[in-house]
Amino acid sequence: MKHFLKICFLILFQIFFGQKSKVDLKIDQKIDSLKENRVENLVVFSQNCVGCFPKIMLKDKCNSNETQYLFWKKDLVSYQQKFDECIDYKAIKLENSKLVDLITTNYKQIKSEEIRPIEYKKGKHTIRQVVDHYSYNILKFIYKDDSFQKQIIDYQLETKMIDNKTPNQNYLYNQKTILKKVLDLVKKETY
Repeated sequence: MKHFLKICFLILFQIFFGQKSKVDLKIDQKIDSLKENRVENLVVFSQNCVGCFPKIMLKDKCNSNETQYLFWKKDLVSYQQKFDECIDYKAIKLENSKLVDLITTNYKQIKSEEIRPIEYKKGKHTIRQVVDHYSYNILKFIYKDDSFQKQIIDYQLETKMIDNKTPNQNYLYNQKTILKKVLDLVKKETY
């Protein structure tokens, strides 16, 4: 009986927490197709929010809770494709996009770099500020057989001053990171 309960628990856990979203499945299928066509460098971008209000759902309309963007380059041409739960979007060509080249050139640095948290000095102590609700960006980088993901919290990038007289000691560092440059290019291409 104990063994049976363990198996039931594992099955339920897999059903509720192990399934990929419809959007993730669409993106995975596209990535597999691109890899078959020898595309080696891709990036997936999405945004999310912790502690934010739920979206307003319109009756009789498809409401997507998730939107992701896939970027890649093939034969010297850059592309972007949007994915959500409602529509199958076509890939579009990007004019003069530097995104994939920037990632290819700086892959190791992007992989090792982190956006630093908001910190300030108070006497001899360093205080780290945290918030309970925030928006964040997810960047998944895929290069050949390697992949990794970065989560970038907007508040950590945008907060220059804690109050009118206390600076965030990591603001300038965060502004100069390659991750900030990549995120700026991604946002430029998606908005």
